[in-house]
Amino acid sequence: GLQETGNTGKKINLTMLGDDTDIAKQQAEFLQSQLEKLSGVKITLNNVPFKTRLTRSEKGDFDLVVSAWNADFPDPINFLSLFTSDNSYNRGKWSDAKYDELVNKSLSDDANDPAARWQDMKAAQDVLNEQQGVIPLYQNGQAFMTHKRITKLDYGPNNMYNMANLRIK
Repeated sequence: GLQETGNTGKKINLTMLGDDTDIAKQQAEFLQSQLEKLSGVKITLNNVPFKTRLTRSEKGDFDLVVSAWNADFPDPINFLSLFTSDNSYNRGKWSDAKYDELVNKSLSDDANDPAARWQDMKAAQDVLNEQQGVIPLYQNGQAFMTHKRITKLDYGPNNMYNMANLRIK
């Protein structure tokens, strides 16, 4: 970003807000080392209790913040809608009119046209990725073992069982 703006000699100091758990601290230290090594930006860590991080995030009291979101249902809109300009969870206040238009269109105009809705969500994702409104770090995963006689047992994104189509051979 500094090269694009012509400020290559400018020093930048940022504070990264995160939780105070051992894992969160390790994650923050890793991010700090990578950002400082790759960009030359000075990162100061500010690991605080969870509720303090939430309060400061809601107020926009941060330069960088590490937070998490778990999907409630298996649809990309679960994440895409978070970063529309008027969403209260858009704590960084990133805003892009084209992104908002695409997300809103996928929720209204294209609601009954799955192919068009999917294309709008993909286009919105491309805008978000290009603009770097948020930087995904990782996605949690979990493995489940079931007996070979059990089929069609569905695990939702929040690890809730859905047994509507469950079959036992």
